[in-house]
Amino acid sequence: MADLLTHNILQDTVQPQRLVVMLHGIGQHHGYMEEAARQLMQRMPGTAVVIPDAPLKMHYTAEKVARVREKYDPGFDGDKARSWFKTDMSGWPVMSLRLAFNSLPVVHKVNQLADHYRDAFGLRGSDIAFFGLSQGGAIALYASMARDEESISKAADFLAAAFAGRGKDNRISSGARPFAAVSTI
Repeated sequence: MADLLTHNILQDTVQPQRLVVMLHGIGQHHGYMEEAARQLMQRMPGTAVVIPDAPLKMHYTAEKVARVREKYDPGFDGDKARSWFKTDMSGWPVMSLRLAFNSLPVVHKVNQLADHYRDAFGLRGSDIAFFGLSQGGAIALYASMARDEESISKAADFLAAAFAGRGKDNRISSGARPFAAVSTI
């Protein structure tokens, strides 16, 4: 497990029925997603939620940390701030963004983490969903698109089951493709 992204896992059972990979936004860390993970697990028992930390450490000046604390988050810790990818994209042509995201090593690292727990819990690829906030939402989207599961139907079944706590046998549809929910601010 040494080559997996640093992460936290929350689960309410030894043998989960589904897996959600939650990705935090830029400048955050896994702790920002833990309350959302608990709420999801409460609505959908039997769900394991993996919350990795983005691999890139961000470097904030003391002034920037003070500004973030004042405007957005009084508990902000600049030493824990992480990023999924470098944000300087000035040299990227717009048409190559999809190619650029698909070639980001972090997309493959996120899928490696999902596959690790899929195998550990004996789940199917269709039992995995990705959720991300802001920059993490972009990675969640590309991680789900990079999956090689055969069926692309019924992604909405997972969304309905994951966020409404309902679904046939409280499982994700057998034909579902890994689904990414993306949230932006």
